[in-house]
Amino acid sequence: MPVLSTKDFDLQHTLESGQFFLWEKQEDWYYLIERESLFRVQQKRDKLFFEGVPRTFLVNFFGLDDALFRFRRQWNADSALSAALETSWGLRIMRQDPWQCLAGFVCSAMSNIKKIRFNTRCLAERFGKPLRLGAYTAYSFPAPHEIDDMSKLDTCGLGFRGKWLWQAAHQLTDGQLDALRNVSYETAREQLMNTPGIGGKIADCIALFALGKRESFPIDIWIERALRRYYFKRKATMREMQAFARERWGDSAGYAQQYLYHWIRHGKKER
Repeated sequence: MPVLSTKDFDLQHTLESGQFFLWEKQEDWYYLIERESLFRVQQKRDKLFFEGVPRTFLVNFFGLDDALFRFRRQWNADSALSAALETSWGLRIMRQDPWQCLAGFVCSAMSNIKKIRFNTRCLAERFGKPLRLGAYTAYSFPAPHEIDDMSKLDTCGLGFRGKWLWQAAHQLTDGQLDALRNVSYETAREQLMNTPGIGGKIADCIALFALGKRESFPIDIWIERALRRYYFKRKATMREMQAFARERWGDSAGYAQQYLYHWIRHGKKER
C-alpha cells in the first residue's frame, strides 16, 4: 500500500469542509471521485495511505505543498482566526478539476451540503462511466459534453439549477475552464460570471477551489455571519466585506475564508 508522509494536514477537516462533494467514507477510508479517477485515502497521524492515483496527484489535489505554517504567524493577533486554526488545523484548500467544481457549486445555489452531494453523485450515475476499486464501485463525473439528455438531468433533483447546469455544459469546455488558471483572479471571476447561474459567490468558490486563486474570498451566510460578528461593528455591504478581506488577508484570503467557514459552521468554541 503506497504511503505519503504529510505535515500540517488533516484529511477529515479538508474533505468535510464543504469544498469538495464526491466522496464517501467507509470505515477508515474515504473514497473519492475526481472526473475519471476513483481513489481512496486514509490518514494515520502524519501518514496518508492511498490507492488509485499517483503520489504527485495527491500532493497537488490536497494542496500539500502550501506553506500552511505561515498562517500561525500571520493570524496570531486575530482572535477569531486563531481559534479557527486551533480547532481545524491541517485544513487545506484543494485543487480540484474546474468543471467538476463548477458543477458542484452550481448545484449549491440555495441548497445544503447533503443535497449537493446527492446531486453530484446522481450526475455521475446518470452520465458517467462505471468505475471500480477493489469491491467498491462508483461512476466517473461526466465531461460537459456528456451531459446530453435533459430528461436524465431532470431525474437528479436539481430543480431550477438543472437549467443552469445544462446551459453551462453547453457553453463551456474543459479547455476554456483550464485556461482560467492562467489569468488574473478578476478576469477569471468576470468570465465565470458570464455563465448562467454563476454569480459572484459561486465564481469565487470555483476560483478558490479549482483555479488556484488564493485571494478569492467567497461570502455565503456563514462567512457573512462570521464577518459581522468578529470584524464589523456596523452594517456593511457585500462589496465592503470583499474589500475588507482583500485588504486584511491579501493572497491568504481564501485560507482565512475556509478556516472561518469550517469553524463557525460547526459551532466551534472560541479560545
